[in-house]
Amino acid sequence: MKKILTKYIKSVENIGLGNQLFLIGVFFLPSALPIGALFLLISVFIAFQNKKQIFINDVWDKLFIVCMIFILISTLYICFLNTPNELVDFNKSIVWLNLFNWLPIIIFYFGFKNYLVNREQKVLFENYLISGTVPVIFSCFIQKFFNLYGPFETLFGSIVWFNRETPGPISGLFNNPNYLGLWLTLCLPFSIMRLKDEKILTNKILLLLINILILYFTLETHSRNALIGIVITFLFIFNLRKVIIFSLFSILGIFLFVYLPPILLDIQTISFFDFPSSSVVERFKNNDTNFLNYPRILIFKRTISLILERPFWGWGGATFPYLYSQKQFYLIPFRFVDYQHTHNLILELAYNFGIPLSFLYTFNVSTIFLTSLKKTFILKNYSYLHNKPWVAAFAVFLFAHMYDITYYDGKISLLSCILLAGIKNSINETQTTSNLIIKKN
Repeated sequence: MKKILTKYIKSVENIGLGNQLFLIGVFFLPSALPIGALFLLISVFIAFQNKKQIFINDVWDKLFIVCMIFILISTLYICFLNTPNELVDFNKSIVWLNLFNWLPIIIFYFGFKNYLVNREQKVLFENYLISGTVPVIFSCFIQKFFNLYGPFETLFGSIVWFNRETPGPISGLFNNPNYLGLWLTLCLPFSIMRLKDEKILTNKILLLLINILILYFTLETHSRNALIGIVITFLFIFNLRKVIIFSLFSILGIFLFVYLPPILLDIQTISFFDFPSSSVVERFKNNDTNFLNYPRILIFKRTISLILERPFWGWGGATFPYLYSQKQFYLIPFRFVDYQHTHNLILELAYNFGIPLSFLYTFNVSTIFLTSLKKTFILKNYSYLHNKPWVAAFAVFLFAHMYDITYYDGKISLLSCILLAGIKNSINETQTTSNLIIKKN
């Protein structure tokens, strides 16, 4: 077992301090966010100390700087120059605090690029991400099969495993089942690729078990976005024949590793035919025959009407739930629901900071993604096989944020930032940089 862990969690003695701290931060990110974020922050400081690394080296990076300026100007304009009448009594400090959801993430993006330059660095990241997800799987396991509910807190409440007691979907250590579902589906492409690349049988079995549990607990979140994320991952990573084979093995594995042991040990009575995906499929069904009355569509319509009232500078971050209640928006059948965000990242940016910022930011991220997609799947550059899970994971993130916003969870936003840095580096990757030895930084 010791040899397995030694091989799987590769030694970092031969890489620089900044890269070591980055990997430690990735490991603690899902289970102990304050610790993980602290290590990631220090690694970014070290990255910026490296004079040889050019952080702002193309038009994409420069556009991100422009986006940061837009966000700051928009916030200043709303708070000091032209406060909307509806927000006169709103606490403006909340608007300023909301900037921490956006500006640091862009800064971190520049720093993280330094640790994802070549193939070896990316593989190290993948190993530590999967290892750090094991506590997430453990939290799901004890919640599902042992009915152990939280919250479990330590370090004066700064680290919390929620394990919410809910009648249906599980949340694990996350605050919400949708957050758990997205985290697992973002990790799935990497765990599958590690499984495909692994040559040692014992390691392969361990990775197979991790993949099976990720798939099972993803379905147990009853999240539609998570289910679609699994489909996107399979389409990006496998061809059709391999999708069918992997799916059949996954279903068999879920029965052998998840359903059968609890039945034999009499931990909990489980019916195999009560498969978790059935609950997810039910959630795709809309009881209202009028598509325009679907809650997400109604939220989008209300949000667009608000955006058109202040199209250039927006309403300010974190004001949506307050303004939504002030406007007394109701959903069919005429009951008020307190929504915390717009459920669409493009609309969220436009609402918070204006249409120009939303267009610029969306255009920049989309062109990075599409260019990386082209180089990975069409042009097939030197290390396209290693870049496939990065593109797949970011595709899952983008799609999920068309109908929901889990970005405000620090774990999700930091991971999305790392993914963006990784696919951005893949665009400029050559055979030389792909095989480059990790720098001491």
